[in-house]
Amino acid sequence: MSPERFRRVAKYSRETRPLEGKGGARPCIFGFVRVHVLGITTMNLILLLKRMVERIIKHPKRLNNFLKHKIKMTHIVCQKRKTVNEIREYRISRTRGDVLRLENFGYKVYSQSDEDGILAEIFRRIGTTNQIFVEFGAETGWENNSHLLLERGWTGLWMEGNPNSATSLRRDFHEEISKGRLIFLETYVNNDNINCLIKQSGIHGEIDILSIDIDSLDYYVFEAIDIISPRVVCIEHNHSFLPGQHWVMPYDLSYHWDHTSGVADYGASITALLQLANRKGYQLVGCGLYSANGFYVRDDLVDPDQFRGPFTAENFFNPLIAEMVFKFPRGVEVFRRQL
Repeated sequence: MSPERFRRVAKYSRETRPLEGKGGARPCIFGFVRVHVLGITTMNLILLLKRMVERIIKHPKRLNNFLKHKIKMTHIVCQKRKTVNEIREYRISRTRGDVLRLENFGYKVYSQSDEDGILAEIFRRIGTTNQIFVEFGAETGWENNSHLLLERGWTGLWMEGNPNSATSLRRDFHEEISKGRLIFLETYVNNDNINCLIKQSGIHGEIDILSIDIDSLDYYVFEAIDIISPRVVCIEHNHSFLPGQHWVMPYDLSYHWDHTSGVADYGASITALLQLANRKGYQLVGCGLYSANGFYVRDDLVDPDQFRGPFTAENFFNPLIAEMVFKFPRGVEVFRRQL
């Protein structure tokens, strides 16, 4: 105890009477028994409260900002719980009680929606081999289908043609690139250059996953790839076309989708992509709950005990709900616990 604190305690002790109680008299301060609560004496607690009141009176704006922050955070938590409940109900309606449906396992860490969880569940069922990924376009790297895999020790190739996104990616993933865990190529891909680009990176043969999302010639690029044999393919379909509608965008190397146009004239329908995947030896095993991503597994890995058919677009297609894609809660443990 410091000398100043000792004098203060002695002064107040002389001015007060001891309390009578079991075990005899106890020294007290301001009529309170001097006890320790989490290492804080009653006297210190009173002084602390006094200072808090003084600060509130002196700086009312700080209190106002503090309360606004708390209200905002409470609102965010309530909204997240509401979103989780909405997802739970929608998930039940889409899966129709089928416990093997991949929508049951979706969660988001770095993916746009629930792709991280769906991919994790697919590889839980079929296992992994070399844990190599190839993805284009990877954008800045912070929201794609293989960032979480990279974080979990996988290696692979990212390609992205947007200069701004490429600059950010190089900066933020400098360590992974310098250590050789991630190969990055700044380039736009098409059906003419895709195999050369993958070969240039040193990747060939069997890999675990190929992810395609370039909002343009996705169909033609997937069709052309033959230098690698991915065990799993994730490719985005054009949500504007329902199952049964076969549509592929006209081939145009100069095409770039304008997301502000309100017109979805890129890529291909899920039916067209499924037919292409079947010809290349893949089965559609599921789609994102809210997104337009389809998940295809190589024929030799589709175990009927692990994946339940029919493996058709009509069975697995889910309508795109953009609002819920953006609202999908981030995180693994919280999401699993609440759903």
